[in-house]
Amino acid sequence: MGNDGGSIPGRSDLVRFSDSSARAKRRANLDRDDLHYAWKFCRLSGAALRAPLVSDAFGCLYNKEAVLSALLGETSDSSNELKHIRGLRDIVDIRPGVGKTDLSDDEAGFICEATGKAMDGNTRFAYLARCGHAFATEALAMGDRSLCLICNKRYDEALDLVHLNPDRSDEKAQTRNEVRLANLASVGLSHNMTRTRTTKDTKKAKKRKFDKDDLESEEQKRPKHPSKTIYAS
Repeated sequence: MGNDGGSIPGRSDLVRFSDSSARAKRRANLDRDDLHYAWKFCRLSGAALRAPLVSDAFGCLYNKEAVLSALLGETSDSSNELKHIRGLRDIVDIRPGVGKTDLSDDEAGFICEATGKAMDGNTRFAYLARCGHAFATEALAMGDRSLCLICNKRYDEALDLVHLNPDRSDEKAQTRNEVRLANLASVGLSHNMTRTRTTKDTKKAKKRKFDKDDLESEEQKRPKHPSKTIYAS
């Protein structure tokens, strides 16, 4: 009725309220799960991430076994995820630390060896393509920015540093990864720091093949046992 205190909410009102609360809770969990999904599961297979890990030029994480199987055609995983990965030049073996995280469970996970921070999406991470070591980006300020914090191998930040799983809010990291690719292309390097095969290289390889074929053809034309000319004495 009116506001006389005698109104009793119907079942539909209670269900509607309960359902909207549940949906809101599920949405909150989904957002949180999406944030950490890329740090917990292989982007290609959906399986839990485990060593050995690889990453592409955009900072996505994969199980190496899944990528190799897909490249060899052994699995039917989505080809859309591999459009930019045509071979080993397009992936880098990354090596984060492994140890106990600050979570309540006792399971070991991937961590930054310099800071001890867990590689779970709560801290920004990057890796060096030259050596593969991964660490929290805040650790870059802890030492010489031209030497790897783990192995002391010299690197060029503009060419080597790849930001892992940059989210939409981290546009700077996304841009840096894209700028890095342009820098690599300008000096003839691929994502894994090996020299790219240019058109000039392809022409040289073809020319070497043709020269080799011509040489073999000439050798085949020559008699194996040339006749000896006998002169009268």
